[in-house]
Amino acid sequence: MVEFIKIAISNGLTQKAACEVIGLKPRKYRRWANPKPHKIKTAWNKILPQEKDAVIQAAWEERFWNKPVSHIYVYGHESGKFMMSLSSVYRILKN
Repeated sequence: MVEFIKIAISNGLTQKAACEVIGLKPRKYRRWANPKPHKIKTAWNKILPQEKDAVIQAAWEERFWNKPVSHIYVYGHESGKFMMSLSSVYRILKN
């Protein structure tokens, strides 16, 4: 539709008249003709690869083999190697 309106404008029709013929509001045409670039959003609480590796590495330590996952969670917080919720630790180990 944008191309048809551009062709009509280049043939002497006004933007408003070309939009009315198609049934499009001029503001919407301008938005479609000049789209804004989308910002890539990153989650503020995204688990980083090094944190994921630290959880897996802690799970492979022999002292945690027969312990519940909550011990790995507490170890991560006390050592400062990773800071995440208990459910995130479960999710990483499940994957």
